Amino acid sequence: MTTHVLPDEMIANVLHTLNNANVSPLPISCKTKPTGSAKWDLLQSCEELHRTVPTHQNFFASLLELFLSGHDDINLSDAFRVFNDVETTVTNDEDMVSWIQGLSVLHSIISSEDTILAPHELLTTVKDSYYCRDDDERDLPTFDSMFILRSLLSAHAIQSAESRTRHSLQHSETIRWRRLKSLVEDTIELFQRMLFEGFEIVNDTFENGTQSQPGKDYPMKPAYFITISSWIYTKQILPACQSLVSLLLEEDHGDGIVNLKDGLVAKLFGMLTILLALECMAAPSRDLINTDRLLFAAITDSEKLFSYVRSHGEPQESGPSLEEDLLLYDRPQCNKLGQAALAFFKLQWQLHPSNDAAIPFPSPLSAEHRWTLSFPHVITFLADEDVSRVKFGFDMLQMLVIGTHFIRPAQYATYYTNNDLQRAHSSELLAQTLHTLLSLVLRISALEATVPNSSSVLEYSSLQAMSLAQSLKALYSIHVQVQAIAEVSQKIRDSDQALIALLPKVLDWLRPVVMGICNKCKDSCQNYDLTLLCEVIRVFDPILKDLEEVFDNSSALPKNIPVFFSMIEAYTALFSSLRAMKMFIHTGNAQFNTYDVAECAQLSFISEWLSQSLDRLILFKERLEKLIDLWSAETEASSPPPGHHRCLLLHYHLEEAVLELSGED
Repeated sequence: MTTHVLPDEMIANVLHTLNNANVSPLPISCKTKPTGSAKWDLLQSCEELHRTVPTHQNFFASLLELFLSGHDDINLSDAFRVFNDVETTVTNDEDMVSWIQGLSVLHSIISSEDTILAPHELLTTVKDSYYCRDDDERDLPTFDSMFILRSLLSAHAIQSAESRTRHSLQHSETIRWRRLKSLVEDTIELFQRMLFEGFEIVNDTFENGTQSQPGKDYPMKPAYFITISSWIYTKQILPACQSLVSLLLEEDHGDGIVNLKDGLVAKLFGMLTILLALECMAAPSRDLINTDRLLFAAITDSEKLFSYVRSHGEPQESGPSLEEDLLLYDRPQCNKLGQAALAFFKLQWQLHPSNDAAIPFPSPLSAEHRWTLSFPHVITFLADEDVSRVKFGFDMLQMLVIGTHFIRPAQYATYYTNNDLQRAHSSELLAQTLHTLLSLVLRISALEATVPNSSSVLEYSSLQAMSLAQSLKALYSIHVQVQAIAEVSQKIRDSDQALIALLPKVLDWLRPVVMGICNKCKDSCQNYDLTLLCEVIRVFDPILKDLEEVFDNSSALPKNIPVFFSMIEAYTALFSSLRAMKMFIHTGNAQFNTYDVAECAQLSFISEWLSQSLDRLILFKERLEKLIDLWSAETEASSPPPGHHRCLLLHYHLEEAVLELSGED
């Protein structure tokens, strides 16, 4: 009696057998180095593979060569046809024979016209073969090969589902639309789970192997895994899913699931940023292979579906193009590191246009809009703990500040209805970026003091980091600069004492602002200048009030000597700016009769504040002089701490400020 085995059961048995075989279908090594600026072509290793590995492994190289050759019309059956030509007798290796036989069976099942296998049954079988594995099945060679097979089978299931659905539409048959949506969602989820696990396995194997055996050439490096994954997704899974999603929209069965914010489309396109994020992790030295090319090509090919989805009642905050949508807005499925990588590559190609037709040439956009697409992603790199990604951030910031004069923040009040657009030009994001840069300045300085040639690690010195911060600040309007400096100053004083050493530098950034207002007001002073000076006062006022709390009333000593010493340079910077503000009052009072009521009120506020500041400075000067006298005596009871001579310099600047502020207006 013959037992009939259903196709899905047979596929399950085949996948189970292959999943327990210990054989690598991906013996790729990169022994040929990149030449010039051209990307390394994975096919080069396939050609080398044919010459260097045993014949019984050639079908794997043929498989990859077929997949990566760039022919869009290749389907799953074509891919499996290569296994029919394999000579199984060339090896006695049991695992290799099981692979060859298993793949031949898969090919015969899927390519047979007599086989009736529902797409959801095929996908369920593939999912079960992954989710129901033994927990300890993390063998790298087998996992990589199964990852490719499962991905291709999933894509084939989606393609079959669309084909059968269109056939059912022609014959007015009942269609389970929600099952089709579930097929797409399950395919994306399966691919993402396999992608993350595979990347972890490949990365761990590579790192552990290079530590134990330095110099060894490994068959599967993390960057190669991401390249193959990107090809499979952009050439097989994404087109198949997009085609099925388009069918759902054509027949008006989106039902709120197919949308750009958090539905199928967000998951489909979000995978592009996830792949870019993984590539940044896999190729930290910017020795990128071709994932970026594949993904940008996929973005271009997806514009039609993107426009179609937007026409079905999408929210207004969606971008005009898919690329801008991925860059401008936070999507639940979009990885921030991947979004930053997308912005980096886009910015790089705007600065150095490529002749490669696969890379879309940037559309002509305003300087402000290009800034919106690029700058918010800089901090994603700079705030990362990985040195290679921090370098990406410095590179990107340098391109924006120095290399791309056609990309600049708005110089006037711009009011966007979307918060993401508004934030790109705001003092909030500028302050956050400046604070991150100052933190890096401090960390790099510490590294430079302890590690010789430390600049070779990051390729940026502390001085270069500070210079970039100053150049970035200068790109914004004076009003935004002052607001950002106020936010940074407050954060340093309130919650980030580690950066207190850089507070004087931050306060020094305001002195040119005050001097600029003074020079401008020699001719005429406008309401904008007075308002700006009031903003500066809001930065200085908390520090001046703190002067009253420096000393203990019961002693000549400061309450906290280390804190007092850490603020000496900040106080000195403040005193210099106060003297400049007094110059403004001299000029402003001379033009008092030309001001309107609001301007007179502002000028009076500034004058009154300077008068109160003078009182605080006089009191502080008296306490400081007592401290200097105490430490100058050098008694055993009042032995001065190291660095006490800095108080003399502070007293000098304080005395100059008091004399300046005490003069007549």
